[in-house]
Amino acid sequence: MSEQNKAIVRRFFEAMDRQKGVPTEFFVPNATAYVTGASGPLSVEEFRQFAGQIYSAFPDMRHDLETLIAEGDRVACRGTAYGTHKATFQGVPPSGKPIHVPFIDEWRVAGDRVVELRVSFDAMGLMQQIGALPKAA
Repeated sequence: MSEQNKAIVRRFFEAMDRQKGVPTEFFVPNATAYVTGASGPLSVEEFRQFAGQIYSAFPDMRHDLETLIAEGDRVACRGTAYGTHKATFQGVPPSGKPIHVPFIDEWRVAGDRVVELRVSFDAMGLMQQIGALPKAA
């Protein structure tokens, strides 16, 4: 089951980067997503909208998965997202700057669908890279 769950996560990222948005068919209808910066849990539709904002601002976004570890119904994923800031993001006009943002996700899978997703990414580093915040000294 663990290898099957890791394959689901890999296919999700491949589909997301190809479609430039969240492929909702990977989720059960009442799945929950917890995302860095969100005030609480997101529905699948709210997660789709969140990712849509990112892909709008970084249309060439792609994810490189570096580590996948699975046990039981859980998958931990570590990777880096790459893209170019080509449209306004969170009020910041396009800078044309490339970004690389590390992330760590935890997935809970039941059958062949995602039940819960927890996304942690370097939001501050992202905002520094596009010029919205000063870089740390």
